[in-house]
Amino acid sequence: MNAGIQHRDEVEVGNVEATEARIDGLRDSLDETKQDVRELRGEIRSLSDKVDRHQGEMHAGFAALRKTMDDMGASLRAEIAGVQTGLRSDIAAIQQSVAGLRATLKTVSWGVTAVGMLATIFSAAGKALHWF
Repeated sequence: MNAGIQHRDEVEVGNVEATEARIDGLRDSLDETKQDVRELRGEIRSLSDKVDRHQGEMHAGFAALRKTMDDMGASLRAEIAGVQTGLRSDIAAIQQSVAGLRATLKTVSWGVTAVGMLATIFSAAGKALHWF
């Protein structure tokens, strides 16, 4: 019964020439596999170098982009500061104008009040003295 069952590790042994031919075939196959592995390692190195180069370019691009954005931010902040300074000086000028207008309004108000009082006095005096 054991003669009909082969285990996976067991190989049917034929003649010596067939075994040597099989060994030579396996050696050739092994040599081809080694060559394929060498070629694959070369391709892997090449791809790895490309990835490294592209990563370096990508990092340099991001650094340049970051610098550009920082420069733009600084430029915008400077522009905003300039506009704010201009607006502050405009506001100060408007405040001075308003203060001048208030002073003029007070003067006119006092003048109108004084003229009104004088008109009332002269009107009352004119009626009292029958000038009208």
